[in-house]
Amino acid sequence: MDGIDSRTIEILDNNYEQGELYNELIICSNALINTKHIFTSEDGWHPLVIRKGKIPRVWLSIKHLVSVGSKKEQHYLDLIVDSKLKHPDLSLIASVHGFQIKLGEDIIVESGNHKGNILEVYKLDFRPLGLNIHGDHSHLSIGNNNMSNNTSKNSNSMFGI
Repeated sequence: MDGIDSRTIEILDNNYEQGELYNELIICSNALINTKHIFTSEDGWHPLVIRKGKIPRVWLSIKHLVSVGSKKEQHYLDLIVDSKLKHPDLSLIASVHGFQIKLGEDIIVESGNHKGNILEVYKLDFRPLGLNIHGDHSHLSIGNNNMSNNTSKNSNSMFGI
């Protein structure tokens, strides 16, 4: 991911915090109801954020190590910020029906069934981005854990990564 501005978590774009939540966001059969984030790491990073809009609003970022002097530090790359591409190898197709994000030929996220207050993500594969997270309409796998038909309500995040 050369040629992109690497950042620390403190200066990673977080304008999604002002965005409106979907009443229900379904991630590979798991429902988020009034839940702010799909995934959250220990340091507060959210690799994928989806907010309500006439066309869904999307943020996507990755974590990577950067050499700073003699040590390695965690840095982050904004790949998509409020549905605007920040990396030339990604593509984003978005409409009132949903969206699709691809890295080369690999589908990273695919969503549909957009009904104003509800959006369903029915394909997700972060393995090309270095995270062992993937799923389809029936389940979500995070590492060796498979989850299906769970609900998170009135929470900060559905899944810790």
